[in-house]
Amino acid sequence: MKRSADFGAPVGGYLTPLIVRDADFTAVVWCDEEGIPKRLPENLWIRDIFSPSTPVLGTCVITGESDEDGFVTSVSPRVIELFKAHASSV
Repeated sequence: MKRSADFGAPVGGYLTPLIVRDADFTAVVWCDEEGIPKRLPENLWIRDIFSPSTPVLGTCVITGESDEDGFVTSVSPRVIELFKAHASSV
């Protein structure tokens, strides 16, 4: 697996994590912390699936939590199910 710093290129900036906890899963949404000054659009998929209290802007990478060695883990099957369900509704 990767360390979180490896996600800077796909996201396009300095990474900031948004931790989403639910009864069935914990996910980490890595996004560009400079989304507002860069005027990035709101990520509607993240908004619709996770309903964060703060808008998430721009491209994101979603992972599981970090393990004891600092490597991020895979997303849970439940998170994949949520994205599949959302994809079929749009």
